[in-house]
Order: sequence, then C-alpha cells, then structure tokens
Amino acid sequence: MSASDPFIGEISLVAFSYAPVGWALCDGRLLSVSQNAALFALIGAAYGGDGHTTFALPDLRGRAAIGAGTGPGFRPVELAQYLGDENATVLQNNLPAHTHAASFTSGGVRPVAYSGGASVTDPTGAVPANPVGEGGAALPAFAPAAEANAGLAPLPVQGQVTVSPTGAGQPLNIRNPALGLNYIIALVGVYPPRS
Repeated sequence: MSASDPFIGEISLVAFSYAPVGWALCDGRLLSVSQNAALFALIGAAYGGDGHTTFALPDLRGRAAIGAGTGPGFRPVELAQYLGDENATVLQNNLPAHTHAASFTSGGVRPVAYSGGASVTDPTGAVPANPVGEGGAALPAFAPAAEANAGLAPLPVQGQVTVSPTGAGQPLNIRNPALGLNYIIALVGVYPPRS
C-alpha cells in the first residue's frame, strides 16, 4: 500500500474535465456490480441502480456535498440523501407582515349641501347650502347651522378601490456562490479498513 493510493470510494475534487485512470466522475452513472465488486460492497445501491447487476455512483453535478448526520441545530441528513433546490417560490405564509399602496377611483364629485335654500352670505356659524337667486347679485351660499339640522342632501359614495399585486411570481434563486469543479470517485485502490 502506498501513501498515494486512494481508498476505494474516496471522493476528490479536481480542476480538470476528466477522471484519471482508476477514477470516475461522480455523475450518477450506472456501473456493473460484477466489474466493480469492491466499490459495490462499500456503497451498495444507495445512489441508484437495481442492486443486483448495477449500482450508481453519487451524482454531484450541480451539487455541493455536505456531511451526513445531525449537527447541533441542523436537520438530520442521511448518507446518500439528495436534498435542496436551486430555487424556491416564496408563498404568502413566508412573507413578513406588510402593507400595499391602494388607489381610489372616484365615480364623480357631488357637493354636500343643506337641501334647503341658502339664506346668508356669511359662512360664520353656517353650513353650505343650495344657492338661490338670479342675475349678477351676490348670492347667499350658506344656511344658518340651526336650519341645517333639518337635513343634508344625500351623498352616495361610488368608485373603486384598487390594490395592485407586486412582484412577478418568479422563483427566488437560493444557490450560494460556487465554483464549478469535478468530483471524482476512486474505483480502485485500498479497501478501507473499519478501524
């Protein structure tokens, strides 16, 4: 055994585009059990294959490897478990409490006025009223407040309030910054002892 001999099943990162002799790219390919008995004995069909005539290598294309097990404050990760996604769709329950701007489109403008006739020109202590009179003379435009209690002209409110949705509904990219390298797995080498 040489110090440079890898353990069978050992995974390494390389900055070149191929797997050297005795290694294979971790690309999920199926291998023959009979031609790779030692590696199959170590990883079985955990990554795919039928487990009788074929088994799959780990597929690390576009993925980062993380340690299997349970770390403090983390969810458990099983050996050979694929998890995660490049994108996530943010749903209403994921949003913080917030408000939206709203706009109101009026159905028209109607003055509010005392339905009786106007009798005074001084607005002090008076309310707007329906003006009466003719010609170019100053018209009374107000009614004494005491008279206004008799009734105001009805004011129906008409129109539409519009609250526009925001955003485009596109999935959010959650991929961490990364550098593309190739993961390779040793097909031959030293069978790893348990202790």
